[in-house]
Amino acid sequence: MIQNSSAYVFDEENGIWYRPDAGEFSYSDGEKSERELLDLMKATKDKSVFSRELLRHMTSWMTTYYLSPRRSNLLRLFSEYFSGKKVLELGCGCGAITRFLAECGAEVVAVEGSPRRAAIARSRCEGMNNVTIYCDRILDISFEPGSFDCVTLIGVLEYARRFGRGVDPVQDTLVKARSMLRKGGVLFLAIENQLGLKYLSGVIEDHVGQPFWGVNDCYRPGEVVTFPRAELDARLARAGYGGRKLFIPLPDYKIVGAMLCPSSLEASAEEFDPTLLILKNLPPDMARAGLPVFSLEQASRVMVRGGLTADLANSFLFVASAEEQGVDIVDNAVLAVHYGSFCSAEYAKEVVFRRGDEGIAVQRRNLVSGTTPSGPFAQHLLDEPYVNCSESMQDALLRAVNRPGWDEKSVAVALRPWVAWLRVHSRADENGRRMLPAEFFDAAPHNILRSADGPIFIDKEWDNGKELELDFVVFRNIFVALSSITSTAVPAKGTSFQVAVLTLQAMALNGVTLASGRLDEYYSRIQELNRQVFGSSVTREWLESFSLLGRLI
Repeated sequence: MIQNSSAYVFDEENGIWYRPDAGEFSYSDGEKSERELLDLMKATKDKSVFSRELLRHMTSWMTTYYLSPRRSNLLRLFSEYFSGKKVLELGCGCGAITRFLAECGAEVVAVEGSPRRAAIARSRCEGMNNVTIYCDRILDISFEPGSFDCVTLIGVLEYARRFGRGVDPVQDTLVKARSMLRKGGVLFLAIENQLGLKYLSGVIEDHVGQPFWGVNDCYRPGEVVTFPRAELDARLARAGYGGRKLFIPLPDYKIVGAMLCPSSLEASAEEFDPTLLILKNLPPDMARAGLPVFSLEQASRVMVRGGLTADLANSFLFVASAEEQGVDIVDNAVLAVHYGSFCSAEYAKEVVFRRGDEGIAVQRRNLVSGTTPSGPFAQHLLDEPYVNCSESMQDALLRAVNRPGWDEKSVAVALRPWVAWLRVHSRADENGRRMLPAEFFDAAPHNILRSADGPIFIDKEWDNGKELELDFVVFRNIFVALSSITSTAVPAKGTSFQVAVLTLQAMALNGVTLASGRLDEYYSRIQELNRQVFGSSVTREWLESFSLLGRLI
């Protein structure tokens, strides 16, 4: 689809349209890095969202940001809506979202100010006739108003003051986006929250690399800027978006693991509690620098209890339209969605929390049909009733390591009820070893909910069809539990920070010792699952290098 082609010239070499009189556009992630990314795209055969080829090149924050399938999770909830729509992507970067929109069946016009980044986006969408790339500034585009069903501003509005002109380029950008929409058209706006919980905790502001930059309102004219929820909502209203709905991407809009829908933010705590979903999506991202000054896990609980989930979210996704009914594009019965797509296509999953006549159901499915999983481990995606619970057996561990002076005994005591629960479900084999059913491979503390009726085991996703040694289940899942913690208080003197060491100590203090010579075998099982699901190998040395030292607050 060509928009007012008389204003643009086609670059045959890079396959993009550009404005001959466009000035210099200085945004870059570094010339060397972007040239390497362009070379990678040109050399890659499979450039799809779930490309295994691209997964292997996720070796830094930048490559992860541009290549991870989890980027697409920001808009995956709307994938059916995009089919057949004409979409204007403003600020497409290197084409991660462009590719996803095109795979959804949208007709995409993508605009990027940087010629090199536009060329990368074009290469990412090579062979896709439903994608047209323009190199131009957003406020300068000369497309016919009212031409599009959807417009996206993803990680873009914060740069409006830096690359725009006029008194208020932020507001001008919102108005420009609305002018491109047809009647009933929808804007998708994703941006960081100036008062996001992670920024309040001291994690660096993404754009300037300084902690508390946004919280202290250090933004100046001509520089990047973010906004709190109420201010951003008011700006959308002033720009003529009469209909607005807020979605919360977790942990933020960049690498999305889950999405809270408007219905979840409006639900009572007695009906739906998002705490555990938020906690499950709090791992530190690869771009994070600077340590939080408080525990994000513990503070997240207080945030939810205090009704501040929307105001303290790390990022926002606003769906907005000039007409109020225009934003009704997601079934109001859907409260939240969790994704497990940081892996190969055949194992990527979607977990939907949906209201029904009999209460909330947890519905699981594979995201990509027609794939054939192979390997010793089987994936089970089963529906189950929702348990409205804000506590799991992981929580005692989180509290323990966030109290100053903790040690290996604190870890062991916190995990003792979980180990006891596993013992209750185990049996002795002919050799006297304690064994557990195959489904207990995933019996991690965070999958055991503390309900009024006793522990409830959820999300029994993986097994290899064989009974499991109790010591293996304890070893693997203490390792997982410790590795997922984002922060710890200062421990007692002499306490090890190494996850592998703490795991073995906590096991021994709970009366669980590894069978002789089994440690190598158990590490091999963990590595085998990683190879099957993620398509990459991890070494035992790499696993044993996991440390909590970098998470000390």
